[in-house]
Amino acid sequence: PKEILLYSGINEYSSVDFINSINELEPTDELNMRMNTTGGNPEYGWGMIAKFNEFEGKKSIKVDGQAHSMGLMFLAYTDKENIEVLDVAEGVLHRAAYPDWFESSEYFTEALRGNLERINGSLMTAFKNRVDVKKLEELKGVKLKDVFSMDARLDVFLTANDMKDIGLVSKVTKITPKKASELAAL
Repeated sequence: PKEILLYSGINEYSSVDFINSINELEPTDELNMRMNTTGGNPEYGWGMIAKFNEFEGKKSIKVDGQAHSMGLMFLAYTDKENIEVLDVAEGVLHRAAYPDWFESSEYFTEALRGNLERINGSLMTAFKNRVDVKKLEELKGVKLKDVFSMDARLDVFLTANDMKDIGLVSKVTKITPKKASELAAL
């Protein structure tokens, strides 16, 4: 398979590189995306997700480390049957947000707040439609609506097994010395 890495934050540069990398593939190619990201901008993430989902060849995702923020949401927007995480991987679920200082400043207008609420509504719907919300809420002791609420910023850390238990991924792979050396080679 051809490998494409998402080993950075999700922004204008990484999204252009990601989309261009997929554009270079042939429809008969097999695509394996490897992820280790702290997340980033939802709008750029949606572009990456759209391009990944448009690719008609066989494709899979392997989370090698972090699937934080928009990286975790990337998983919610794709077919879970082809998502594998290493047992050492982790995810972080939270609402889309501006920095705290900005959201508490005079510059955070009602229009910006409304836009952020719409983005979070879309993210929550995708996540809710993909995972077992009741299981997530039991495992983590939080309500999904509170995670995406504009009233606070909650970070919900998910282990690889948590991601599998809630239905976000299909497989957890135990890392072995052989796997560790393969990852180091990347």
